[in-house]
Amino acid sequence: MDGYFEALERRDLDWILTFWADVDGFVFAAEGSLIAGYDAFAEQLRSAMEATASVNSIEKSNEHIYVSAKDAASYSLEFAGSMTAVSGDTVRSRGSWTYVFKRIDGEWRIVHCAGAHVYF
Repeated sequence: MDGYFEALERRDLDWILTFWADVDGFVFAAEGSLIAGYDAFAEQLRSAMEATASVNSIEKSNEHIYVSAKDAASYSLEFAGSMTAVSGDTVRSRGSWTYVFKRIDGEWRIVHCAGAHVYF
């Protein structure tokens, strides 16, 4: 996850999208919905970034890594943070997330993930 959360804080969409794998079987599950396919995910992420004026903070905790094979691993964590929408509203949330990685052409990429935010 080196650089990923910093890219979120910078709102660096190009960097973020290269961290995810454009592969068959890609799945992003969040907030009770499932997006299957990299292109659909990228479109949703672009829309979310366009609606975000700034990412104010992201704090990670309770991180766990599980290596299941030489080319597969998962990373789970809890997080808390805030962002400001283009509308000017500040949104605070906490939650947990799990990312499933696969090594593709020597690089670790996310192929599946699931998580949820609790807004307060």
